[in-house]
Amino acid sequence: MGKIVVYNTVVLGGLLHDVDKFLHLDSVELIKSFVHELDKICNVELLETLVIGELQDRENVYCHLLNRADVYSSSEESESQEKFYDHEARPLDSVFNRVEIGKGKNKEIYQYSAQKYSPENGFPVLLKKQKKENIDILLRNFRDEFQQIAQNISDFATFYNQLYSLLLKYTWCIPSNSQSEIADISLFDHAKTTSAIVACLYQYHEASNSFSIQEISNDKTNKFLILVGDISGIQSYIFSGSHIGAGAVAKRLRARSFYLNMLSELASQKIRKSFNLPISNILMASGGKFYILLPNTLYVKNKLEEIKKNISIYLLEEFQGELALNLAVEELSGLEFGNFGKVIRRVGQKLALKKKMPFFEVITNKGYWQEDLFLFEIDDEDKLSLCQGCGKEFAQESIDGRKYGVKCLKDLEVGQILPKTKYLEFTSQEKCHIPFLKDNGVNLKTEIPPAPNTNLTFVLNGTEIIAKQNLVAKYLANYVPTDEKRQAISFDYLVEKSKGIKRLAYLKADVDNLGSIFAFGFMDDENGKVTRYDTISRVTTFSRMLDLFFSGRVNQIISRDFQDCYIVYSGGDDLLIIGPWDKIIDLSIVINKEFQKFVGFNPNLTLSAGISIVKTKTPVSKAVDEAEELLELSKDKVLKGKKSGRNQVTVFNRTMSWDDFALVINEAKKLTQWVEKKYLTRMDLWKLKKYDRLFQDFYQHNNVEGLKYQGLLAYDLGRKKKENKISSEILQWHESLLELNNPVLINLGCIIDYTLCACRGGEENEQ
Repeated sequence: MGKIVVYNTVVLGGLLHDVDKFLHLDSVELIKSFVHELDKICNVELLETLVIGELQDRENVYCHLLNRADVYSSSEESESQEKFYDHEARPLDSVFNRVEIGKGKNKEIYQYSAQKYSPENGFPVLLKKQKKENIDILLRNFRDEFQQIAQNISDFATFYNQLYSLLLKYTWCIPSNSQSEIADISLFDHAKTTSAIVACLYQYHEASNSFSIQEISNDKTNKFLILVGDISGIQSYIFSGSHIGAGAVAKRLRARSFYLNMLSELASQKIRKSFNLPISNILMASGGKFYILLPNTLYVKNKLEEIKKNISIYLLEEFQGELALNLAVEELSGLEFGNFGKVIRRVGQKLALKKKMPFFEVITNKGYWQEDLFLFEIDDEDKLSLCQGCGKEFAQESIDGRKYGVKCLKDLEVGQILPKTKYLEFTSQEKCHIPFLKDNGVNLKTEIPPAPNTNLTFVLNGTEIIAKQNLVAKYLANYVPTDEKRQAISFDYLVEKSKGIKRLAYLKADVDNLGSIFAFGFMDDENGKVTRYDTISRVTTFSRMLDLFFSGRVNQIISRDFQDCYIVYSGGDDLLIIGPWDKIIDLSIVINKEFQKFVGFNPNLTLSAGISIVKTKTPVSKAVDEAEELLELSKDKVLKGKKSGRNQVTVFNRTMSWDDFALVINEAKKLTQWVEKKYLTRMDLWKLKKYDRLFQDFYQHNNVEGLKYQGLLAYDLGRKKKENKISSEILQWHESLLELNNPVLINLGCIIDYTLCACRGGEENEQ
């Protein structure tokens, strides 16, 4: 049999080798049902042997190859078995349960219900036992869809990707090892990483001509490479030109953010395909960053250098150095898959150095700068002067009275199509919506043509699998407010949706301590013995589920309940969202509450956020910088009575815990109603603002002079009672401010700022 057929069979065996744990039947029978169809793309006899796992046959090196990959994928210290579980009823434990960085653990174990893969089904619950009817539904649907794709096999890559998608859809919630004390690795993630590892093992041993049991069993040799890719210059690129008078800012922002996401995807797919690796080898990809598992061969290393150079030249010419794709590589052995977090840290350190020297391999030669590469020839051929969108290239066309260059014209085109896009087709066509290098790109599609298509295509925010279509699920936070023609609406229109004062808010948030979580979050230290759980399967599961929240769930929340808010980006572990100031505040509270539910209320997994409130004419870059500064303040500021920062939000120049923030907004909305009903006046609010300044002088600086706010407040209340100008409810609320430990008093300034904004109108709304 040909080498490529054997290779394809071994890689496919990696995906199928444990599927019988889900099907509860002999998986070979499933293969035998489609022998004729599978024979087009692999050696069915070998596939059956691999899936059965006949390791007694010591002559079958491919079984040993798959066995090593299986061991590496799930490699961790064995746990003592105190009891056995019903494997059919055992739910998958949440991968977030085990994360611990010194903030304690939950006593309860949260688990996933047996349902199709989706953001709304990604919330763990206190389950204990899986419902048989749910498992039966998944099994029936899996078999039906497997039959559809197996009966319509056209090529290996399409079938592999369809099977990959099928396993994600139905086995993401099935434990790969139902007998573990904590069963938090899904059958999908185990199958994915096993297939990725065995692909690398095959290529390594073929390149070194070492297909022997002894060599395959060698766990200490560095047979693998982990490649990390990360885009730098993101902030500058997305927000360049987003200034006063730029025009169509909303469309261009979304297009540029989307382009960066696609640039990362295009680069990772280019690298994967260059080495004939399956999609499983892209271990993690989100937020403009990706990790790919590669075989450690001389060919791969040399080819990587060529690819890196070609990409750097392309980006240098296309973006004049504004965007760079930084790539770093680290070797690892089979033993290190059980301590994968450490490997991620090592390659991350190399990446940090690479990011300090972008384009180094292109702009230097034998230690000298190639100065001619620092100059770019551009010409104002059409005599339209500079682009009014970015100010960085000469304009080529006028639209609605504004002059735009090539890149901004492309941004406008993509920005118009994006709200209607349902599929992303990776193509080798020279002309496409998002080109990359000379033979790669992405086309944005609103529907799938009926004709068979072997081009890899992402299904956005869904898991549909169609016969003869090379579809893979991809969750993407792509919601933007649109008009009746489904065109992105302007920020000027959005701001009119705000309550009271007409202002926009920029919400920037991310996960706290993520580096520490990857480094130390998956380990136990009991009686001086450290046990690590950061296996490759668990780390990739953690990353995938985190991205499901930011790319999937955040998109659902906004498209359903906050339709006036605009996602610039949300994925990986962070987000940036723009909208009416009051709706952004409400949204931030909802996102935090949803995140806590999503991670099973683990105190070690928290969000911090910064919210900047600005006029619509404020340059986007300035507003984003302000939100970033507020986010950093939320992480760094240690509130009174606490030992550290984080798990906080900063807005109206006040940093608060999320619990206090929710209380503050409830109180502010109550005061707003009182003002609207004429129970309170703006003068009353300004007095409260004065009391807050006095109290903060005492609270923050121990200045007892600040306590005179109590006398002033008591006098004011006494006068109002005497004149019968205050209701009992409002009187009681004011009197509570005399209690020094009242969280309403501690955050009174923020409450009043919100109320003043919500109650402003008329001339005070000028932008």
